[in-house]
Amino acid sequence: MRRFFLLGLLTSLLTGCGSSNPPAATNQDPPKSSNATKPPLNAQQSSPSPGNAANPEAKGDAKSRSEEAMALSKQLDQVVAAANAAQSEYDFAKATQLWEQALEVLTKLYGSKSWQTMNAKLALENARVQAAFNQSQLAQLKELFEGQTTIASLLKQAKTEAALELAQRSQQTTGELFGADSWMMAKQWVQLARLQQLNGKFNEAIAAYREAILLHDRHLVELHPDKETLHAYLGEAFMSAGQFRPAVDNLSKATLIAQKLWGEASLQYATRGNDLGVAYQRAGENETALTVLRAAETIRRRELGMDHPLVAHSLLNLGTVYMGMNRYELAMQSFEQAIPILQNKFGTENKMVTEAKLRLSAALVLAGNSAAAEQLLEKLCTELANRPGLMADRAVAQYRLAVLQAKQGNYKAAEPNLEAAIAAQSQILGPNHPTTEMSKQAMVKVYEQTGRGSLAESLQGQIRQVNYVEQDTQFKK
Repeated sequence: MRRFFLLGLLTSLLTGCGSSNPPAATNQDPPKSSNATKPPLNAQQSSPSPGNAANPEAKGDAKSRSEEAMALSKQLDQVVAAANAAQSEYDFAKATQLWEQALEVLTKLYGSKSWQTMNAKLALENARVQAAFNQSQLAQLKELFEGQTTIASLLKQAKTEAALELAQRSQQTTGELFGADSWMMAKQWVQLARLQQLNGKFNEAIAAYREAILLHDRHLVELHPDKETLHAYLGEAFMSAGQFRPAVDNLSKATLIAQKLWGEASLQYATRGNDLGVAYQRAGENETALTVLRAAETIRRRELGMDHPLVAHSLLNLGTVYMGMNRYELAMQSFEQAIPILQNKFGTENKMVTEAKLRLSAALVLAGNSAAAEQLLEKLCTELANRPGLMADRAVAQYRLAVLQAKQGNYKAAEPNLEAAIAAQSQILGPNHPTTEMSKQAMVKVYEQTGRGSLAESLQGQIRQVNYVEQDTQFKK
């Protein structure tokens, strides 16, 4: 990773955790501003106007401009690499000179008001601040760098609470070194919010993201990739907190910025549109969700091909919207298209594949094909046996299979599946969680139907939060 201290603090190591996002292995977003100061070269190559297309002189001018842009870009790469090296050695005086050169080149390439040029200005400002540090401040700065490396290590070990505690201390140090209104503090607010989100502290994360937005608005141009990312993060946090209308608002902002920065045919625009569609679905606006998700799926299919996991991810989201609209046949088609794509990429034991099969089982039941759903769930339970990491998913599959078996009067087969589901859910969620109690309520019905009234009465007495509901509602949930 490039060590851009201007946009650093390793925020990019904190991945999103919203359920609308595919696994990291499928992420095809273009590079964000924290990793680069310039887009691809072809964005800068001039094209002659139709009126000058046959003019050799005009073609020569275009070629000359293109060659100049390529030379400037090559020079920029060298200067940025040297600036990063100087910063890694804490030679901020040299880094200041190099960022001044980079700023000059970027201004020629993209103009003084571009987000790429803004990045270099921020890098230059930070280098100047650090060049004036005394020995005590330099020691704090080195400790800050070391803290970021430790946070990354803690995240790899899934020690999110310890990472959050260290991030809070890092934020305090950043405020002392750079100031509460600095760009460095803006990035620290983002890191803190991401870690709060990972720890399930969604309201705290939302508050931290809002602080970050205030500083982003102060330091960045209107159209900047970091603003796009930040509003997407805030939208995720609102969705996790169950606040779907604010989620729609922020994801709409992220999608609009992506549209203006990368264009309506870009994968980045499709990614933001996909997340926005999920937010609309969660907010109960299925028609709007369908329109947005279809557009995102079309872009991904065109740019990546039908067999790409991101296309499968879009199909899963489309199928979920169809479920909410009671269009179960279309939901089945979407899930059935997605499953082989995911299996070919990740294998049958992947969590996303499992989720797709669970969604398909629900669509099959609600479409009136319980026999096919039962076969699918039996196979899925076998696939998930002895897979500790997918214990919760296996419990869902066993519960659903038991409901279908009980519906057919096969209580002998349903009972052990319910027992296994209840045991797993009690371990993962707790014995009084509504999901666990729903499985217990189904077991009560099995006891009643098999003449064991005392067992049914005893188990019913343990259930506090849920009432028995019919099969279709269970599967729809």
